[in-house]
Amino acid sequence: MDERYAAPGADGSARTGKGSKSARVFEYFVQPVGARAPAVGCLAIVVSAAVAALFGIFELTAYALPAGALTFAGLWWNNRRQAARPHARLSIEGSYLRLVEGEARERLYVPLDDLLDVELDTKTIQRVQDNVRADVLPAFRLFHGQVGSASDVSRIVLITTKLELPLTEERVSSSYTIEAFGKMRRFLRDNGWLPEGERGAGAA
Repeated sequence: MDERYAAPGADGSARTGKGSKSARVFEYFVQPVGARAPAVGCLAIVVSAAVAALFGIFELTAYALPAGALTFAGLWWNNRRQAARPHARLSIEGSYLRLVEGEARERLYVPLDDLLDVELDTKTIQRVQDNVRADVLPAFRLFHGQVGSASDVSRIVLITTKLELPLTEERVSSSYTIEAFGKMRRFLRDNGWLPEGERGAGAA
């Protein structure tokens, strides 16, 4: 489990990848740490090899290997730095909820009571897969594609009195999003929030 989603502890702190944080801040990551590592590594290798080949073409072979290595290191470090950043931060400031995307883009700042609900926006998709049978020519595999098994993808949506705000444009694996969804709602409840449907019962 990604510890950056850990629930607030008894001492009023939430564990993150960089240590303790106030329980009044929740960091939302679109996917688990390391989920993109294989793809990022392959891309870095391909780009680095292309840079080294380019130096070779221009007969700068002495610089080809160092240039490729520096390119790989730079791409890997940049992607690791990006992966360490939360996609969004929810913070409770007095009786207000603030949502900041990335480093500084504020997307929402409303009284906590104006947040009516937090919901999952889920859809079922079926991806078309190329037919890789030996008797199908590569140029025609797209036309003989097969529909793969159905899978659910989701995104989290904040519903306020004025708008419905998805945390991301894209939907990702439901199994991961559901876990983040539950922790986000628990964080909000721990800071005094109730969904609109429970407020009458809470007051009673």
